[in-house]
Amino acid sequence: ADYTFSVLDALDITYGVSHCEVMLTAQGSRLIEVGARLWGISNKALWNRCLGCNQVDLCLASYLNSDLDLSFLNRKQIKESALVLTLENEVTGKIIELPKLKS
Repeated sequence: ADYTFSVLDALDITYGVSHCEVMLTAQGSRLIEVGARLWGISNKALWNRCLGCNQVDLCLASYLNSDLDLSFLNRKQIKESALVLTLENEVTGKIIELPKLKS
């Protein structure tokens, strides 16, 4: 978190949302990308389930309520873990049916 905040400070991103991708290596943190935007996969239900809050609602609340206390975001409050997997395929065609996945 300290590395990410130092990147945001260096870019003067102090208000609003940001999206950072950082690779942890044996030599330390390495920045992959940073943007003053929401994460591309804004699945509110997933975030709510894992953290009890989500980027979209927090962003909106921060703009509408200048007295909003967001200090709780500095604590580790993970309720559940999740994995988001993006698959790419070079095969073209039309998907007719998807099998049900076991949870």
